Amino acid sequence: MSTNIELRDADSALDYLASQVCGPSSQFLSAGRPLCGLRVHGVAGVTHISELLSRSHPTEVRAILVHYLGLLAAGTFTAPMSALSPLTPHLLESGDSGLVTVLWQELSADVRAEVFSRLFTDLHTLMKRQRLTETFYKAVLQMIIELVELQIDGVRVFARFLLQMENWNYNTEVPVLFERLSFLPAFLCLSPFASESFEVAEELFPVVDNLSPEEVLMSHRVIHTALDVARDRQYQLLYSLLREPQCRPKVLRLLWRCCRLGSSRGQMQFDESSALSEGFLLNLQATLCKLAAKIPLDKVDRAFLLRPDCPFPIKDDDARLMANAGEVAAWRGELGTEAASFNTQGFFLAAYAHHIGLIATLRKHKRRLRNLREAERILDSGEQAQNADRIRTFLNSQKRAKLCDQAAIYHESLLRDAMFYYDQLADWLLSLLQYGEPQQCKELRSLPEFFLEDMCELLVLVIEFQPGYFKQTPVPRCFRLVIAALSHPYPLVRNPHLVSKLVEILFYLDPTVQPRMEAQFHDLVMQQWSLDGLVTSLLQFYVEVESTGSSSEFYDKFTIRYHLATIFHSLWATHLHREQFRRQSQNPVFVRFVNVLINDATYLLDESLGCLKRIREIQDLADSGFQGCTAEQQGELKQELNNNERQVKSYLTLSLKTVEMFNYLTQELPRAFMNGELVERLATMLNYNLKQLCGSKCNTLKVRSPDKYGWEPRSMLSNFITIYLNLAVQPEFQEAIVNDERSYSESLLPQAIERIRRAGIRSEMDLQVLERLRERTDEIANARRQVDLDYDNAPDEFMDEMMFTLMSDPVELPTGQILDRATIRRHLLNSATNPYSKMPMSESDLKELPELRNRIAAWKAERDAERRGGARGEPMQH
Repeated sequence: MSTNIELRDADSALDYLASQVCGPSSQFLSAGRPLCGLRVHGVAGVTHISELLSRSHPTEVRAILVHYLGLLAAGTFTAPMSALSPLTPHLLESGDSGLVTVLWQELSADVRAEVFSRLFTDLHTLMKRQRLTETFYKAVLQMIIELVELQIDGVRVFARFLLQMENWNYNTEVPVLFERLSFLPAFLCLSPFASESFEVAEELFPVVDNLSPEEVLMSHRVIHTALDVARDRQYQLLYSLLREPQCRPKVLRLLWRCCRLGSSRGQMQFDESSALSEGFLLNLQATLCKLAAKIPLDKVDRAFLLRPDCPFPIKDDDARLMANAGEVAAWRGELGTEAASFNTQGFFLAAYAHHIGLIATLRKHKRRLRNLREAERILDSGEQAQNADRIRTFLNSQKRAKLCDQAAIYHESLLRDAMFYYDQLADWLLSLLQYGEPQQCKELRSLPEFFLEDMCELLVLVIEFQPGYFKQTPVPRCFRLVIAALSHPYPLVRNPHLVSKLVEILFYLDPTVQPRMEAQFHDLVMQQWSLDGLVTSLLQFYVEVESTGSSSEFYDKFTIRYHLATIFHSLWATHLHREQFRRQSQNPVFVRFVNVLINDATYLLDESLGCLKRIREIQDLADSGFQGCTAEQQGELKQELNNNERQVKSYLTLSLKTVEMFNYLTQELPRAFMNGELVERLATMLNYNLKQLCGSKCNTLKVRSPDKYGWEPRSMLSNFITIYLNLAVQPEFQEAIVNDERSYSESLLPQAIERIRRAGIRSEMDLQVLERLRERTDEIANARRQVDLDYDNAPDEFMDEMMFTLMSDPVELPTGQILDRATIRRHLLNSATNPYSKMPMSESDLKELPELRNRIAAWKAERDAERRGGARGEPMQH
């Protein structure tokens, strides 16, 4: 047969070849149409070109047919070259794997490379154009999966071929260019985020105001269904590539590169326009999470993160659980390089993918919510009336973005898989604790802080959004790790901010916060680790959280202490933990704890009552029509009213929780509050606030709609009276009430008793106890007045240099000043520094002054003797 036939185009070539194989009546119906399928028409029983090729025909004719099919697939006859190869739509429609096999086996190496480079490039291009609300992405993903999984002579040839392509791992350090031009990211870039797929956001949320929960849920389900389908296929693709041994190292290098280039997402501030997309990173995380689920933990190299050749994107000076940069560098120097297994790399890839995927998205979403609230506040207040239209436009776009964020984050299957992974991670970390003391475990000490912090972020999210997850499983190992980290006798975490995250988890598990978590909370706090050390550790942290290292640490500490107070209340209800409180009340840490309680109560109550007074003042001005105020002043007053109303809610909530702790602790542990440095400060705080609530100016605390602020003066007064009643029989407390020169007067308790009796706040029995306390304080006050007269005109050397009060136990500071021991102890409770030099100082640095102490005692005894002699009518000695 002659092959020297003039072939004007690909169509006539194929028609001719078909007629040679199947007879003159057969033809490829392609003339006049784009070659969008290479489908065979008119050939009996033939649906795939591979079936046509499988028929018996002369070898030369078959060779020509295959050759021309190769030219067609390579785009030789297609103009322009940017158009899709005819092979691409044909395979997407027919899935003709037989044709692919024939072309691979029978084309020359050059033509074969051109054909399949064009095919993979087409699939890459098509996938970059896909949206979640379309369905064509399923065919594209399925096609690439089938190609990668296709074995010819027992080898996944297309998996190998794909990794040889120039754009498999595009050489650039610009993340956004890497994502656009590298091959694999295109198949992981389907995104629900408004900033990355605006058409999807517009289609699913055409309006953003007044949406019902059902409407939001329906749109979210559309996104979730599409993402589940896409992520299943994305996982199949990545798994198929990793199954080919020759491909695995290159695939892992690409994945580590994705993590390194995506590391900016884990930072607070970064250039959004040049970063890897959220959709890509979230899909990458979901895929790696599925891979990690199959990894046996005993195959994970404990020392991986310390090895010199570790690809994990972290530096020696990045924050670690307990180690510093010098220790990490030294340990890294002790280890040699070792090829990490797939199990090890897969396990840690998933950890970093969560850090730059779901966790980064969650943090960005929280920032968006804060911005939304602030924009709404500005719009409502009229502060920037000239920009109102721009603010409304901004709000509209941000509300749509918020709905898309929520669809991405509150995705049941994503959260379920993430929880499963973090349970694995917790299990692995708990196993490190079994190798010995934490301070000797390099792997644990050098673990990046974000491993635990990310886990805490996820747990809070799941507890709030999907608490039913925990009822379907045993108590997650994540929770056991939280308890271990908080209760272990040797600190596992040194960063107070991270400790506060662990406390936050326990707070959200508290049954008073999440009633559905009661069983899990009880199980955790009754573990032996909890029973042995939880109360001790939490009391210590309550004191130490005075400083967290953040710019907002002053306000953060109150939120953290609110969490701790809530946990304490629940632990107090358990007998075994109450016994731990009782034992700790004998230790110095409890003294410091009570001191901090007094500090907080003093500040919070002062702020609360101050805000209430200012609210009352502005409300009175408003009632008068802001008489005498300019329009500008009225605007400022209204803004001040809004600020005070917002602040007072927070202050009162924290105040009530703090006073509540005083109530049950003073009832069971009254002697713990009788420490000389504490009892006087406690009495001063109580007297001051009792005077505010019952004194002549108490009407200044009356505001309109007090429930709006959580202000219940009767309840607050009753709480204070409870503390007085709990301590009423303690002699030290009786003395301390009278020693308070700021607020105490002989009318303080009578006024309170009268007001309580009129309001019917407490029982008659309680009022009788208060009456006896009043009688005793009157007696002490009368005696004190005489003593004050007797000790008047004491020598200056007997006087405290800071307070200028008569000393009882003088001590000398390292800087030479002489103070009463009680004075410097009060200072050291709040700050372990020398009050004059600000240098670190403890009580052991104080110098005893026995000679001066004896002279003061002798002088006091002499004056006491003179007083007693005067009482018997003997002449006073002068």
